[in-house]
Amino acid sequence: GAITHLELSGCVSLDDDAIARIIATCPSLCELGLVGCRIGDHSAAEVASLRSLRVLCVDPSDRATSLTDHGRALLYSLPRTVAVFARATGWVHVPKGVDWDAVV
Repeated sequence: GAITHLELSGCVSLDDDAIARIIATCPSLCELGLVGCRIGDHSAAEVASLRSLRVLCVDPSDRATSLTDHGRALLYSLPRTVAVFARATGWVHVPKGVDWDAVV
């Protein structure tokens, strides 16, 4: 079966390219955890290509990331994703019209 949930949070040894390659091999992801990972624009672009993604755990302002404004914009504008949040900091972005209580 396809991998639908992947938790990479805290995997600080993975760089942007490694994270992007991992995500590219899991196109059916519905939930993805990247809190504390060294994500950058390359992996953000792979995340943006995930058609089934509904929940993304990431902190775009984390110092571990190498995201530019372009990469952050990709994460903030995911059309199919219900919520983008960081468990560690409590940061939450829920698109307009989404019932957060129905997500968690």
